[in-house]
Amino acid sequence: QGFSTAACLDPDSNAFSLLSGLMIVLNSLVIGMETDMPQTAAVTQTMEHVFLAFFALELLLRLHKTGLTRSFFGVAWNNLDFVLVVTGVIDLWFVPLLKNLSGDTRHHDVSIGR
Repeated sequence: QGFSTAACLDPDSNAFSLLSGLMIVLNSLVIGMETDMPQTAAVTQTMEHVFLAFFALELLLRLHKTGLTRSFFGVAWNNLDFVLVVTGVIDLWFVPLLKNLSGDTRHHDVSIGR
C-alpha cells in the first residue's frame, strides 16, 4: 500500500493510525512540559490548540466514515474520544470566544479538562 493523501485521511489506515499515535505521545509530552516547566506556557498553550484541532479532525473523519450510528458509539474508545474532544472544544475555543463576545476581560484559570 503506497502513500497517498486518501490513505492519510482514512482514519482506519496504517498511516493515520501511526500519525494519531504520534500525536498522542507528543500531546503527553507537552502536558508534562506544561506541568513541570511553567515558563513554557506560551508554547504549550499554542500546542494544545494544534493537538485539539488534530483530534477534532480525527473525530470528524471517523464520524464521516461511520456516520452517527451505533457502529460509532458502540465502540467505547469512540465514546471516550467524543467526550474528550467535545470537552476540549468547549474549554479551549468556545469559552474564550464567549468571554470575548461578552466583553469579559478578566482572566480565569478555570479549565474543564484539567
